[in-house]
Amino acid sequence: MVARDRETGHLFVFIDEALADDDSREGKARFRMAVAEELAHIHLHRPLIVAVDSPEGFCELHRHPQWQDVERDAKLFAQMLLMPTKRLFDESRETFEHIL
Repeated sequence: MVARDRETGHLFVFIDEALADDDSREGKARFRMAVAEELAHIHLHRPLIVAVDSPEGFCELHRHPQWQDVERDAKLFAQMLLMPTKRLFDESRETFEHIL
């Protein structure tokens, strides 16, 4: 989760300890995705995060009917951040050669 310190305005990212401590290949991948998703929330949804001023406000935000859209957008943004660049370029080059 991303939380804002009301006094300083600083944003903090919190990752579940069990996820952070999982040194397996799958655990590392889940950890990277979780961090990327929270960074995506900061980039895409900073005004929503800054507007939350209490634990109740945090819960209210997560109950909002459009919260699923917010989550989807952050997950997609995170996937794009983690996409292997070389593979993307190689596949794009090959695809565009067939199109042209």
